[in-house]
Amino acid sequence: MEPEITPKSTKNEILDAYHAVLKKMEEQKQASRREEKTRVEKREIVAEAHGNTMEGIVKSLAELKLAIGKSLDELESQLLAEARRLGVMRQAFEDAKEYVATENAYSAKVAKGDKDAVAPKRDLKLEALADVLRGKLFVQIHCYRADEFLTEEAIAHEYGYKIRAFHHALEMYKVADKIAPEETAIATFSDWWGYKDEAWDAIPWNAVMSMRKGVKVALKSDSNDHIRRLNQEAGKMVHYGGATEDEAIRMVTLNPAWIIGVDQQTGSIDVGKDADLVLWNHDPLSTYARAQKVYIDGDLFFDASLPGLGTPRFSGVMHGDNEQGSEDGEDGQ
Repeated sequence: MEPEITPKSTKNEILDAYHAVLKKMEEQKQASRREEKTRVEKREIVAEAHGNTMEGIVKSLAELKLAIGKSLDELESQLLAEARRLGVMRQAFEDAKEYVATENAYSAKVAKGDKDAVAPKRDLKLEALADVLRGKLFVQIHCYRADEFLTEEAIAHEYGYKIRAFHHALEMYKVADKIAPEETAIATFSDWWGYKDEAWDAIPWNAVMSMRKGVKVALKSDSNDHIRRLNQEAGKMVHYGGATEDEAIRMVTLNPAWIIGVDQQTGSIDVGKDADLVLWNHDPLSTYARAQKVYIDGDLFFDASLPGLGTPRFSGVMHGDNEQGSEDGEDGQ
């Protein structure tokens, strides 16, 4: 039982209480480290089951992020900026093609027993782009405008890679019928618009209109406040466009899991998947819904019926040493 501090507490009583708190914090930290060790061990078991090392599992989930748009070129005219960006992008993939050819030529020499074959110099940037060309990396593109979606798909066709998803994608409703056959998904906002030039044509019906044309849709947020309430963002999709409840829930569960390539492990409640679950006291799409219990890998991490914060594994500190969480006021898309 922790010592209580009152206005009448002596200096020694205050010190005893202080040391008791420090001891409890250290115990919680040790428990957290043991929990993390257990989680790592579980994932190593998964790695072995897949005939891979942990490094192999991580590499299999690696992805490439490309950023397209005006935020990169505020000081240039739009036309010049687009020409420059596309030129840089094309040159990068041309260099990657040459890198792949050089590696293939070296591998062929080694296979023939050429002991004088010289290994090509390793280039980490080109290695990543080469893996894109080989189909080993998912390509995720930050992109807003309809014309840019079409341009990026044309470049992907030219160099033979697939785009996994466009992120933000506020104008997808304009060209969804052309993007759907490519099987490229989008991760978009629910109803944010007008916060910069590329967002002026955003509409809250974008997600459902795109979904109806066959595009896989996930909802996201750049706000550290809204990201905690994506269930409510999904609820808006029932209002804006008439999504069913199942379609709306899928936008914040299975579809985003598919986008990052973990839909076989999480994203839905199925036998064999990770037991990452939230139990609600109301329909999760409702603004009145409150999380009652949260399970991660089957372990209870939050229980609203518990005293205090309801977190049995930590007490207020939800990050590593010397790290802080963000405040609700630090908002903005």
